[in-house]
Amino acid sequence: MLIGLCFAIFVGQGLYLVNWHTLVGDEVIHVVAGVLFWRTGVFEGGFDNPPLLQYLFGLPYELGLSSYELVSTQLPTAARLVNLLFGAILCAVIGVFSFKLHGKFGAALSLSLAVLSPSLLAHSSISTLDIGVAVFITAGFCCLFIGSKSPKPW
Repeated sequence: MLIGLCFAIFVGQGLYLVNWHTLVGDEVIHVVAGVLFWRTGVFEGGFDNPPLLQYLFGLPYELGLSSYELVSTQLPTAARLVNLLFGAILCAVIGVFSFKLHGKFGAALSLSLAVLSPSLLAHSSISTLDIGVAVFITAGFCCLFIGSKSPKPW
C-alpha cells in the first residue's frame, strides 16, 4: 500500500509540474533532436548527448499522440511525460536497490524520500537527459551489486 501511495504522490505532483514549468533551453534541443530523428532518420543531437533518450522524447510526436512544431514556444508536454515515466522508474530502482541493501524498512524510507525529493520531481517534469541517465547509472549499480552477491557462471 505504501508503494502505491508513494507512486501516486510522485505521479500526481509530476503531472502538475509538467504544465507548470516554463520552457527550458535544453528541452528544445533534446525534443527537436528526437522529432527530427523520427522525421528524417538522421541524428543531430550533439556529440555528448546519449541518443536513446532524445529518440524517446520524439516518439510521442511520431506516434501522433501530440503535435509539435519545430520552431515554437509551446511546451513539449508529451516529451515531459516520457521523462516523468523515467522519474517513476528511477524511484522504483531506488526502492529495489534499497530493499536489497537494507530490507523493507530501508526500501520504504528510501522510496518515500525519493518521491518527495524536490530535485527529482523538478528534473522529472522537464524533458532533459538528467533523469534518464540517472536511471541507467542507478540500475547498473543495482545490477552490479545484486550480481556480486550471488555470482553465477555463464
